[in-house]
Amino acid sequence: MVKEMKKSYSWTKPNIPKLIGRKKVDLSTFEYAIHIPRDFIVDFVQANDGFHLERGNRIEIVLMHDGILYKAFLHNVNQQKNEGDVLQIRYDNSEELKQVLRERLNRSYSYIQEQKAIKEDSARIKIPNEIAEYVDFYDTGKPFEYRIELITAGNKEALTTTGFHQEK
Repeated sequence: MVKEMKKSYSWTKPNIPKLIGRKKVDLSTFEYAIHIPRDFIVDFVQANDGFHLERGNRIEIVLMHDGILYKAFLHNVNQQKNEGDVLQIRYDNSEELKQVLRERLNRSYSYIQEQKAIKEDSARIKIPNEIAEYVDFYDTGKPFEYRIELITAGNKEALTTTGFHQEK
């Protein structure tokens, strides 16, 4: 029996060892944060040794890419209109990380910038699957420290491979 891949909004979870989840990038990815859908919160809780962040709280995390560590926050937003958790990885103040994302995932970033110039509502910009790019989050074995891999539009074979290169 083949296990069906977990999917929720712009997130998927292919059967790749230590993969927490794969996020298809969007406008917010390049500006301030990545929203984690409710279906994937359990995967982050598991990667954090079972720690569940309470609503309204945030904790500093580390995102590791190509051996470089970037500080960010895991934030459980306290929104009255939502009954459940609203979890985000926030890096508003990390210009270095945002620059890496914009440079490495430049096909998506350029597309978004082009669309923003011609559309009034930039929140509705959807990147076509043919040029979509992704951020993979991997469990490092350390709570609140995730390895990220960036899958570019020119590297679609990476969508089916397991684990890229392993960082220590």
